[in-house]
Amino acid sequence: MPQRAAPMRSAASVDSSGATWLMAPPVVSGATEDPRADLLHLVSRLVADMTSAPVGRAILALTGEADKHADLARRLADDYLAPRRAALGEILRRAVGSGELNPDVDIDLMLDLVLGAPTYRWLTTGRPVDSHSARAVVEAVWEMARAGPTVR
Repeated sequence: MPQRAAPMRSAASVDSSGATWLMAPPVVSGATEDPRADLLHLVSRLVADMTSAPVGRAILALTGEADKHADLARRLADDYLAPRRAALGEILRRAVGSGELNPDVDIDLMLDLVLGAPTYRWLTTGRPVDSHSARAVVEAVWEMARAGPTVR
């Protein structure tokens, strides 16, 4: 039977101060010459944090109760999620700049796909989200952005 994330009673029970995600390790966008490897590394790390660390429980709790805890949801989005999305975007822009990806690629769409697919899998199917599934998503999205027509 697939394991699902443990349910939370309320977002407030996660951490009313926001310290749960503020204590998460800082995000590093990657400093190698290989944007594809950097993207894979960062997506794998984010997926692991999301599905197993305390920040994952905060995300899960706040997803269902954002209307009741708008300030916490905003802080999570601003202080944790936005910097990680920005780091992924930086990696993709480097890949576009180096010619590895189609110059017309929709970076926001790529970000939605590499982050959304693992999140969907974790939240709705209960199937494992691990380095193998993260790699499969990154590889599929990378290939789409590298060769095919631009989706807008």
